[in-house]
Amino acid sequence: MFSPHEDALPITPFDTDEIKAARRVLQKRYADEALDAWLLHRRVSIFFSLPIAKKTTLHPNIITLLAVLISIIGIYVLWFDAYPAIVGYAFLLYHIAYFLDVVDGEVARARQQRTKLGQWLDRILSYSMDGLSLATAVVVAGRLSEPFLASAAVVAFFIRLGTRCGYAELKPEAETASHVQAPAISNVLVNILRMLSAPSGLMLFGMLAAYLRAPIYLSIGIALLTLSTVYIALVHSRLIDR
Repeated sequence: MFSPHEDALPITPFDTDEIKAARRVLQKRYADEALDAWLLHRRVSIFFSLPIAKKTTLHPNIITLLAVLISIIGIYVLWFDAYPAIVGYAFLLYHIAYFLDVVDGEVARARQQRTKLGQWLDRILSYSMDGLSLATAVVVAGRLSEPFLASAAVVAFFIRLGTRCGYAELKPEAETASHVQAPAISNVLVNILRMLSAPSGLMLFGMLAAYLRAPIYLSIGIALLTLSTVYIALVHSRLIDR
């Protein structure tokens, strides 16, 4: 099975020497990156972030605010009547916001413009993307007449929010205190499971449930999100005790 080296970068056949050098400085290695970002977003993002950083004066915080706006639009779209197409639109908007989240970080690192305001805006973006994922799960559960799944999704995200806030308070020096992150892992199967148990994974399961009219997919997504959050909380609690 395809298993990248833990230090592998998300390269493409179109990378110039300049792009390759920028990847080494601005991007995370395979073991430290979310699998969906490593497979997709990071491969493309550098072709946007590098020109933005070098040829424009656009501040990375503006990119973050645009991503927040897109997340909010995604939540708004979910209340339209064109079901299940609205879930597909929400999924697309989620990943556009995700892509912009990647770009703003790379631009900030390229210009060394990382600020307290930027970190705060990253938290807002992360919470707004979580909100879009939660809204998707609740809307799909409602359309499928599954109130229990809607309630379970809300509980899962409250657990996630509590874990994030608790870790940020106890470990303020963490690189990204607003994110619930698992330890670096190079095993491809574990990274696939980690991707599916994140909010982006719940977006995927929600879309499958909507288009296939099968609540089981939404159940799997909510269960994976809950279990992974509890697991990461336990890992962090051991790190904090040290």
